[in-house]
Amino acid sequence: MNNNWTGGLALIIAIIVGVGTFMVYDRMNELKTEIEILKVLPNPKGQNLEVVENISTSTLKEELNPVPDSSVIKIPTALLVQIPSNPSLKPTTSLSLTIPEISKDLDGNLALQLKIFTDKASGYTAFNPKDVFSIVNLTGDDIQISETTGQFGSMPARGSTSGSILFKTDPNKSVFILKIKIGEEMKFYELDFKNKTYKETIIG
Repeated sequence: MNNNWTGGLALIIAIIVGVGTFMVYDRMNELKTEIEILKVLPNPKGQNLEVVENISTSTLKEELNPVPDSSVIKIPTALLVQIPSNPSLKPTTSLSLTIPEISKDLDGNLALQLKIFTDKASGYTAFNPKDVFSIVNLTGDDIQISETTGQFGSMPARGSTSGSILFKTDPNKSVFILKIKIGEEMKFYELDFKNKTYKETIIG
């Protein structure tokens, strides 16, 4: 009787020890797996988060302070002239023409930003930039406009129309003479893209 009881107790103890050993081993495997997962996941205080933070900060700075395009040289201007409208639409009137900026890129594309006010018009008016603007060429024919953007052909009264004109020029030159024809009068402006300046000048 005693031997049977002792044997049964030993069996129970062995089962308990075995189950306990299995549970400890299984928990160790779980911990090992969790450690491996933590190694793969980004560390909140580690490099991964810092990289994301740096990218986010850099993007925000670029949006607030965009990097200027070094291939384009810009001259801020404050030119304002009164010019007659084109006779294609009558009655003709006086237009207020402003040139807020002139720029030139590395390929020699010289661009003028234009804004025209039709505050004195009583109806639709027209403006043809090719009749007004050109770049003086002292050794040959003047350089004419190669491209125009903006709805200058039909502008409503008492409004404003914006656009631009483009000249193909010598990429190696930094100084140009802009000619503006105002009726029978001519005005000339020296554009210096090296010093980013402009001034009225006299030709001839």
